[in-house]
Amino acid sequence: MAISSRFKTDTVIREIVLKKEMKKFNYRRKDAAGIKLTSLMIAVAMLFTGAANAQQANTVEISDGRVFINGQPVAESSFPKTLDTSGMDATFWFSGDSKPVIEVKGRFYIVADNTLREATSEELDGPGVNVFLTSGDVHRAAISDAYGRELVALKEKARALNEYSAAPAVDNSEVAKLLADAQESANQVVVMASQLPRVDMQEYWRVVKDQNNELYTQFNHEWAMEVQAREMAARARSLGETEERAALINELRSTLEKIFVLKQENRNREIVQLQVQLEGLEKNMRDRTHYKDQIIERRLKDLLGQE
Repeated sequence: MAISSRFKTDTVIREIVLKKEMKKFNYRRKDAAGIKLTSLMIAVAMLFTGAANAQQANTVEISDGRVFINGQPVAESSFPKTLDTSGMDATFWFSGDSKPVIEVKGRFYIVADNTLREATSEELDGPGVNVFLTSGDVHRAAISDAYGRELVALKEKARALNEYSAAPAVDNSEVAKLLADAQESANQVVVMASQLPRVDMQEYWRVVKDQNNELYTQFNHEWAMEVQAREMAARARSLGETEERAALINELRSTLEKIFVLKQENRNREIVQLQVQLEGLEKNMRDRTHYKDQIIERRLKDLLGQE
């Protein structure tokens, strides 16, 4: 329960921070040709509701040393010679424009062209990178650092755009260029920010898979239905007021009802799972209390270097 709450809190904090930064860029002005310069917030909102929602889901699975990308086996002949997946079992999820990098036995490999290749230091430090450690932990430094740099760059571009648009004589083409550049940066910030919450959940899903395979399967089903709903919504937004759009909206409503029921069932399963874990922790505490003297003596000998 605590993990899920922390995940939701982190997501809300990131959204608040992003909104605060975007607010600083809010401006509205008509230049000499009467072109209205609107807030970058509008561009960001469009990106959130448009391209981000239409992201394609992808999976990389390593099972008994074999690698599968989106369910398709990858030929070992396409791997770099350094890649050794023997004895490994792991699954990773990513979507959209993220650049997944998987650590395998101390080396980093990027998922590209339906195979794995060794990642360069530039790629590891690049924007939109998600680095997954096969130990189950998620390394967030690369994407967090890159996200910060992109946000600083976006601030600078918005400042320059504000200053230029306030000048007495305004070149329409230059304003359009600055605006396009700033919107591109805003796009990058939004994509990177949208990846952060998914990274946080990777470790939680690994733990669930280890402890309750049925719940893990249901999580996969829930996630797949969420992706399906986003894709349906993206298609509906692209259509005019047609019968096809109305039918698609009805189908989307039905899908959302199914997702709601599934989420309720999965949350109940989570509660049961957490209760089992809590009982295990309570038993461990009772055992430690019972063996208090032995634990202290063993720790004392360890600190003193005695066998």
